[in-house]
Amino acid sequence: MHDQNLRQELKKIKFIIIDEISMVSADLLSFISDLFTKLHNKPIKFGGIPILLIGDLAQLPPVKGAQVFFSPVWKIFFPLFLTFSRRQQNDLPFYSLLQNVSFGIITDNDKKMIFEKHATIDSQLPSLQLNQSPLISIAKDYYNDGPINTDETDKMFNKHTNYPREVILKEGCQVMFLNIKYFFKRVYNGSIGVVLRVLNESLIEVVFSISTVSLDTSMFAYGQSYVAMSRTTSRQTLDITYFDLISIKADKKMIKKYEKLQKENRTKLRKYLIDI
Repeated sequence: MHDQNLRQELKKIKFIIIDEISMVSADLLSFISDLFTKLHNKPIKFGGIPILLIGDLAQLPPVKGAQVFFSPVWKIFFPLFLTFSRRQQNDLPFYSLLQNVSFGIITDNDKKMIFEKHATIDSQLPSLQLNQSPLISIAKDYYNDGPINTDETDKMFNKHTNYPREVILKEGCQVMFLNIKYFFKRVYNGSIGVVLRVLNESLIEVVFSISTVSLDTSMFAYGQSYVAMSRTTSRQTLDITYFDLISIKADKKMIKKYEKLQKENRTKLRKYLIDI
């Protein structure tokens, strides 16, 4: 690493938390470990820095590369499971359905619940003319609220990610909302919207389809149906516009790893409790 300022900033990091771990590739996790090992000149994973991985392996996998649990550094982590749902705490049958969907399982009762929510309704997305000129948005990185030069970080990280340098937007294209700022308006992390108008280089107007899910063959990734359905808090706020059983799918490698982690959790936790 040639940028000494960046090196010093990275060395200040005392703790690493990585959320949405299912979307992190094995190569990227190994790269982060190697980076901090070299920074601190210590022959141990992540240079000895405490690290916490958070997420649900049944959710979306990496866009590119092997799943995170194939990384050699994965074995250093102690698995803990959160078994109480805050989001669906007032609709436990729906939570149970989601757990089944996450592993590619659909029971007769699950089917009944899904078909009860199946309805042919207006998706609430507008019909737009798609011939407008595109807007090219240049990706910018910020640190402490200020823009930073990305020449050095691009060299380091580009081969480990699929992040584009430019994002081309135009009226009518789909976008995804990636936080819970408007949860109270039923726009969730993962909600799909359509660009209604491009106002200027920094402002676009987006309309979202509120709590509607189409479980069809467009669900191309493992865990995609599970993620789409789990954005809402209960069956009452979910409408399913289409249902095809083929859309419910889970990765067998993930299921095998998940079961192994659960067994490992029970074994290690039992040993830990005996030790104390």
